[in-house]
This record gives sequence, C-alpha cells and structure tokens, in this order.
Amino acid sequence: MTYQNPKPIAILLAVYNGEKYLGEQIDSILGQTNHEWTLYIRDDGSTDGTARVIADYAARCADIVPVEPGGPNLGCRGNFFRLLEVVESQYYMFSDADDVWVPQKVEWTVAALRALDIDGTRPVVVHTSYTVVDANLKVLVQDYWKHTGFVPEKFYSYNLIALANPVNGAEMGFNHILKTYIFPLADNTLLHDRWIPMVAARHGALFKAIHRPTTLYRQHDVNYYGVAVGPKAGLGARLRKVWQTNRMVARKLKDAGWGGYGKYLWYKMVYTWKKRQH
Repeated sequence: MTYQNPKPIAILLAVYNGEKYLGEQIDSILGQTNHEWTLYIRDDGSTDGTARVIADYAARCADIVPVEPGGPNLGCRGNFFRLLEVVESQYYMFSDADDVWVPQKVEWTVAALRALDIDGTRPVVVHTSYTVVDANLKVLVQDYWKHTGFVPEKFYSYNLIALANPVNGAEMGFNHILKTYIFPLADNTLLHDRWIPMVAARHGALFKAIHRPTTLYRQHDVNYYGVAVGPKAGLGARLRKVWQTNRMVARKLKDAGWGGYGKYLWYKMVYTWKKRQH
C-alpha cells in the first residue's frame, strides 16, 4: 500500500515499545509552528501499549496516520526505510519516538529546504544540531555541535560524509528527488542516517546545516543509539571501543560499495585532520 501525502511534509516516525515517551513526542509535533505536515507512524510489532497510544492520537487527529498496523517487525533500520518506501510526499523528515521537538523545528527545516529546492531536480538535505537531555528532559548538552566543535560543512563530500556522518536521522529533512535515488537499498546494515547522506552526496546534493538545536535528544536506559556525555572510561576501554567501532563501520561501508579497508584508513586520517582544523 502507498500513502499519498495530501500536505507538503511527511514526518516519518518509527517506533518499537515506545509507550513511555511516544505521547510526549507526538505532542511536540502537534505543537509545531508549521502545520503543513502529516505524521506517519509505523509500530514495529511492539509488545507494550504503543499501538494503543498511536490509535488514540490517530482517532483525535486526522493528520496522524498509522502505517501498516499490525505489520511485521523489521528492526530499526527496516522500520524507517519501510516508512520512506510507502509514503509519497514533497518533503520528508524523520522522527524518533523518544525525543521532543522544539516548536520551530519543522518551520526552520522546511524554509531552508524550499530556499534550496528551486526546481525539484536536485537532491537537497537540511539538517540541524540538537540538545542532549536525560530521561526527564534535563539538559546535559545545550548544543551538541557547539559543545564538540563540530563543523558539518567540512564533511559534505561523498568520501568524508561516510565517515563523519554529520547528518543525524532525527535532525534531517530532504526533498522527494533524493528519495528516488535511495532505493534499492544496499545489502548491508547501514542505518538511514548514514545511507541517505551518502546517497545524497554521491548524486550532487545541496546540503544546508542549521546551526541551532531543534531536538531534545533523550538519553535513557533503552536508547537504540546514544551519545557519550558522562565521565570517560579508562584509556584501555576507550581504545577497544574505537577499534571495534572503526572495524564495524569499515566493514559496513565496504559491504555498501563505498570502498575497502585501505580507503577507509586513508579517509579516516583525512577526516581526523579536517576535524581538528579551525
């Protein structure tokens, strides 16, 4: 089944066992200053009360559409890509189930998309920074880019974007022409927030970074992914993690057709050098 969005913006929310925080995130989307969107939610076979939360909101708001209710469990990667596959829209934004959006997130993102998307013939990606918060929304890092000194504009080439991964999935917006290049997916486990920017860069996309946080990125005990904001582990543990992470990423990029381990090591050095430049 294909879902044709009657509005310009499709917000794609993938959720699994998200009952605890899902309502708060939906409320933050309902509170956006821009209302040109439809919220599409796909429950990935949750075993808690997630399906009930979705049904309650959908019954109250016509702009909330459950996608494939009762469908199979596809995993985090499969759930997001399934949403993108079946929803047709002019613009797309992804949403995690446990975050909270600032009221201007859609407004700022779509304004930037429209400014760059002149004739709809070139891929366009807009992305933003984010605020890291704990489970109770207490601020841990106000602006993650500023806190870490990260400058995403340095890494928009195809070879570097694969390593830097500057475009977080939940902070991303893009146009329909980019969707036409995303499928079929590579036969690997790259998530949407690495695969999509790589495809965009490969096809000459225009990238725009909005240097302000638009999401409260919640850290809790069941995050699928998270960021490190607490005390650092010991040197040995950190080195093991760096080795394991780089080996995993290199393998996934090789499987995706980006290049082999030699290329990975070279561009890892280039990435590290550029990251340290001021």
